[in-house]
Amino acid sequence: MSIAVVLCASANLRAQDRDAPAQKPLEAPHRFFDGLNVGLIVAETGALLADGITTQYGLTHYGGREADPIARPFVEHGWPGMIAGGALFVSAEVGLRYLLHKKRHHRVERWLPTFVIAYGATGAIHNAAQIHKANQPFRR
Repeated sequence: MSIAVVLCASANLRAQDRDAPAQKPLEAPHRFFDGLNVGLIVAETGALLADGITTQYGLTHYGGREADPIARPFVEHGWPGMIAGGALFVSAEVGLRYLLHKKRHHRVERWLPTFVIAYGATGAIHNAAQIHKANQPFRR
């Protein structure tokens, strides 16, 4: 349902007034590796790195296991596994964005990394909250 809303919202809307001045199209063509896309790749990598740092800190100091079943095999191999998993994840996401770019779905191409950024940031915030909670003195 939400995918349909995003796809419908990305459609170009044309003004019915013929006398209106020409406006820049909503889905303006651009180079794939423009400043915004590079910035989004850096932001999503940073969010996933923050999630990885807090995950490794929590596992090293407090034990437990990775909650994400897809990331768990990578996390169980420590930093090398997490780096490999993160590189695969970001590469696949950038590849999907490139396909969207080639098919002229520029809005979806720009929105997709925001979900990855939100995923990584949410994981990092959750991990930091759990670490903070574990560091609180025990109260009776």
